[in-house]
Amino acid sequence: MFYRALGKADYLTLMHIDQCKLQSYFSRKICDHGGSCIYVIKVIRAKELNCFKSIGAEKEFEMYVIELGDYGYIIVCIYRSPDSKFWTFLKH
Repeated sequence: MFYRALGKADYLTLMHIDQCKLQSYFSRKICDHGGSCIYVIKVIRAKELNCFKSIGAEKEFEMYVIELGDYGYIIVCIYRSPDSKFWTFLKH
């Protein structure tokens, strides 16, 4: 299968949204499905804040953070899978 040969993180590079760039993502390593990402319009300066990557836990608390340089905004994406443990999510 083409998807498995590429690897889950590499699969994201195949998706292109016109005038946008993939800025940050959480790709699951254990489960076959899931993950999420943030796309930013190409003309906006943005950077991923990697200091938060260690907080995430697959299916329980998937999180990533970016900063929009020109605006001073920080955007946080947090996701919890419906079949995960709710109290583990709150603990994170």
